[in-house]
Amino acid sequence: MRSLAIPSYTTPQNYTVTTVPVPSIISPTDVIIKVHAASINPADVKIASGSFSFMHTDRFPYKIGHDLSGTIVAVGEDVTNFAIGDEVYTVLPITRGGAASEYAVANIDRLVRKPSTLSHIEAASLPCVAVTALQALQRGDALLPGGLAGKTVFIPAALSGTGSAAILLAKHVFNVAKVITTLSTMKLSKVNEFLGEGTVDQVIDYTQQDVLKEVEKGSVDFYYDTAATCMRNIAVMKNGTGVVVSITSICSGDTMEKLVPTPYLVKKILDVVFAVNRWRVGRWGCKFEVQLTVMSIEDLEKIAQWADEGKYRAVVGRVAKLNQLEEVKDACNMIYSAKGGVGKFVIEID
Repeated sequence: MRSLAIPSYTTPQNYTVTTVPVPSIISPTDVIIKVHAASINPADVKIASGSFSFMHTDRFPYKIGHDLSGTIVAVGEDVTNFAIGDEVYTVLPITRGGAASEYAVANIDRLVRKPSTLSHIEAASLPCVAVTALQALQRGDALLPGGLAGKTVFIPAALSGTGSAAILLAKHVFNVAKVITTLSTMKLSKVNEFLGEGTVDQVIDYTQQDVLKEVEKGSVDFYYDTAATCMRNIAVMKNGTGVVVSITSICSGDTMEKLVPTPYLVKKILDVVFAVNRWRVGRWGCKFEVQLTVMSIEDLEKIAQWADEGKYRAVVGRVAKLNQLEEVKDACNMIYSAKGGVGKFVIEID
């Protein structure tokens, strides 16, 4: 089968479409999926570059991608709740990539039926960013007195993958009163197109405006830090009750250990950095948490339900077919450089 793969750690300009064996069922609760679409996340290109090689070893050729949507073509002997022909979407484990391939193997403990109202391209864009945003908002909802409903939230990078996901969920599921966000000048006109009229209440052009001048001091209840900006913008937070949840800050060693085995020294370094950041935010009287996503069937099912109810939408900015390698590499390079993209990049497996 064809797969977006690499022979060793490298950056997107060296990605190739390689012929590799079709995966086989290993566990009796595995299924094999004919992949119709796969989306690429920042973590995918970072793993492929070797950024996390100090924590775990990948096998080569390394098959890229974790988010996918497709159709089940084979099931293990203990699979009873899914059948051949079912359309599903999932996030493959960090230790088992290969979403951007013609076929992938997944365990039913990570498998959910595809939202019926979405195409495979749209569904493939959802899993990682939507679950990450949902879990961050759930944490904020639990930590804020009275929850998120009726509150003011600051979510930078409105048209990033996780930023757009968090904004949609905050407004239409958690019922926040006001969403404040940031964008570059060239993307301002696209907010309503991708997120819907009235979803965002205040947009700040970060290339021309200063957040600290545009947002009233002490007015924000919840800050979802998608762009490593919470420390410099901490003055916008409500002193004493504000909550910051970051996906761009260093987490504690114990939190990292829950995701992947982590060497003792690395854990201690992570603990020190995390403690310093928590202290800095705590000086302003706010709670500080770092979000490291733990994949959950329940959360994937909620996302599918909200998508079918019209409360959540896919934000796909770019699509390329697997055989359009130069376009795939260019899009992946934009993700790697964290510049210029809108929403998710999805590879259609033709």
